[in-house]
Amino acid sequence: MSFNVRRRLLRIPRVRAAVEWATSHGAWFWSVARYTPGLSTFFNRWFISGFATAAPPRPHRLSLRGRTTAQEHDSDYVDSYVSWTGLVERRYTGRQLPPVHPDYVKALPPIDDVGALFKRRNDQIQECSRSTALLAFFAQWLTDSFLRTDGEDIRKTTSNHELDLCQIYGLTEADTSILRDPHNKGELAHQFIGEDEFPQYLFD
Repeated sequence: MSFNVRRRLLRIPRVRAAVEWATSHGAWFWSVARYTPGLSTFFNRWFISGFATAAPPRPHRLSLRGRTTAQEHDSDYVDSYVSWTGLVERRYTGRQLPPVHPDYVKALPPIDDVGALFKRRNDQIQECSRSTALLAFFAQWLTDSFLRTDGEDIRKTTSNHELDLCQIYGLTEADTSILRDPHNKGELAHQFIGEDEFPQYLFD
């Protein structure tokens, strides 16, 4: 099955729901598949590439520049319909769905009840022999590079939508001067503790 066919299939809600169910059930099957030569590669290629591209690419039809948070008297105000500004204005976070009806929001469970679902108990912690500290570094890189909400306007993002390596170079020249040593060929700022080299302390 070609890549484009897989991508189109996974954009069908029922197909996507079925695949999501299959990947979260039948642990015994996936354990067998993981250790079967060729089968693991097949499923990884099928699911990873399919899910990664199932969402439609930018530009999004709608953005957070709409009615959801903007004031109607604001000169920047744009209603929640598809507009050219919403398509090309990349300072605002894009969204896939239009705003929901207020009655739907009122029917949602209390936020404290939802938050409890994400609390991890000690008996739920499982160590993974295949994970390393690089996983946490990658997660930090992803957060710093893309999920950068503007502190003054939550509708906006400070991301430039590129792999800018801001986690090691900073977003501004002031940040760079903190992270890197301009007097030492721009190398990452570091310190020696004994004979070992470490990053600088985050706080004094």
